[in-house]
Amino acid sequence: MKLSEESKKALAKAIKTKTEHEIRERLKASAVRKSSGSSEDNEDKPISLAKYIRGAVMNVWTDADSEKREFQKMNKALAEGIGYTGGFLVPTQQDQTLIELIRAKTVVRGMPGVRVYSMNSNSMTMPRIDTGTSGAWGGENETIASSATTFGQISMVLRKYVGKVVIPNELIEDASPAVEDMVNRDLTEAVAKAVDIGYLEGTGGTQPTGIYYQPHVVSTDLSATIGYDDLWNAIYNIRLLNHEITGWTSHPRLENTLRKIKDGEGRYMYDGVTGVGNVSNKTPQLMGIPISYTTNIPITSRPSSNESYLIGADWSQLIIGERSGLRLEASRDEAFSRDQTVLRAVYRTDMALRHPEAFVVIKGIQA
Repeated sequence: MKLSEESKKALAKAIKTKTEHEIRERLKASAVRKSSGSSEDNEDKPISLAKYIRGAVMNVWTDADSEKREFQKMNKALAEGIGYTGGFLVPTQQDQTLIELIRAKTVVRGMPGVRVYSMNSNSMTMPRIDTGTSGAWGGENETIASSATTFGQISMVLRKYVGKVVIPNELIEDASPAVEDMVNRDLTEAVAKAVDIGYLEGTGGTQPTGIYYQPHVVSTDLSATIGYDDLWNAIYNIRLLNHEITGWTSHPRLENTLRKIKDGEGRYMYDGVTGVGNVSNKTPQLMGIPISYTTNIPITSRPSSNESYLIGADWSQLIIGERSGLRLEASRDEAFSRDQTVLRAVYRTDMALRHPEAFVVIKGIQA
């Protein structure tokens, strides 16, 4: 279709007006960003922990404008040179990165149905029905026996774990990515392991009361080598209490023990994986139920020498409370003479069982 001259002029005017409007809007947005001290390039830009620590410790902010702004914002109440003379705070953005790594490396959190709550205060309580309503059949004008629902509560109080990693200042000088790698590997693995052990067998007090020591769980002390009858009994005992085991966790030694059990014909009975494809794609299972193995579970003193344990549970009955992030701090004070920087993570968490009878612990498993 051929446009008339008037139509061409009208179209050109409309395009010009729209373009001018877009330019004005972009300039306006740019002015707002500049006035707030930010830029389009810095929006949502990840902070390099290596550059951040180097600048804070050595007052060298080369190619680290974003990191310097974050440092000044995080440490505004401190003196300008506090970083390289003492301690300083680390951005929350790094906290969240470490939290995700902690979650990925822990066994309990990965069990099916585990619920995680973000706590905004030091403690949290949740109501629980201890006894349900009951009634009875009855005739006209007869007193019918019944009972009312009774309620209880479960509570969580945040427990504190502190982990730290020591970084040589030679490594920091180059703002090497190895700093991030070191922190992510050493610090998060240390915290993750401690938290996982706390959930499994913490003894209470300053740490969580883990599943192993929780009262009212279904507990059996074998003091012997485990057999398939013991596993079937565990499943049955949980079903008696109206729950179903959705996952197991134990030390890898358990699988090694089960693999050696043979039938009357001398044939091995254990099939530890199911699924199709190559072995790496198969999911470890025990009695048709997924199992996660972890060396965080010891193989001695549970409860006697050379004894370990197995936990089976409806894991949707386990809840975890935590603060939304780690508190990260760094300092040269305690490692000044060794020319090192110490990065410390403080993590606060607790756990509780909504229904302890949904958990079974088989203790005293011998090799």
